[in-house]
Amino acid sequence: MKLKGILFLTSLITIITLTSFISIDQCWSAPKKTSKPKPEDLVNILDLSKPAFFTPQNLQWGPSPAILPKGASMAVLEGNPMHAGPFTIRLRLPADYELPAHWSATDEHISVISGHLFLGMGDKLDRNKSISFPAGSFARIPLKMHHYAWTPEETIIQLHGTGPWIIGYANALDDPTKPLDADVPGRGAGTNAQSLDNMRDTREEVPEDLDLDRLH
Repeated sequence: MKLKGILFLTSLITIITLTSFISIDQCWSAPKKTSKPKPEDLVNILDLSKPAFFTPQNLQWGPSPAILPKGASMAVLEGNPMHAGPFTIRLRLPADYELPAHWSATDEHISVISGHLFLGMGDKLDRNKSISFPAGSFARIPLKMHHYAWTPEETIIQLHGTGPWIIGYANALDDPTKPLDADVPGRGAGTNAQSLDNMRDTREEVPEDLDLDRLH
């Protein structure tokens, strides 16, 4: 009788122990693998009613518009900078890149993502009078205000604003889209006050060579 009792108790303990192990295993089982989001699910540039997500790996870089000096690359994050509406772009500038004194038709909001940017105010680029903006910095330049920039190393900046993104140069000779002997009304030095007000049609200044399909 005692032997049967011992056998019964041993069996009961064994069952309880096995049940506990199964419960623990179920609780601590490895989480199910979820499929990674596809790039096309993350990147949404033109439809501002939908979210857009970017990592450094899925940015699509392409040549910048001809209105900027050669050497820069551009990635569009949202919107179309050549059309009306909000836009966000990134510019990758090589070392020793210079952007001569220019103005913008709307406020410029500049964030330095990496590298080092130098900014200055005035009608002529002067490295000795520029301000240092290391990575993590931010600057806002009001519309129509003459300013310039240069880089001592490869630098990536983010620019956001309201399109169309229209810029002009304080000195017509600095405009990379115009021949050196071109007569450009309202674009000479000191014409900041008339730069937009007296132009026949500011849309003529919008770069037309931006291929968004190539940039996306």
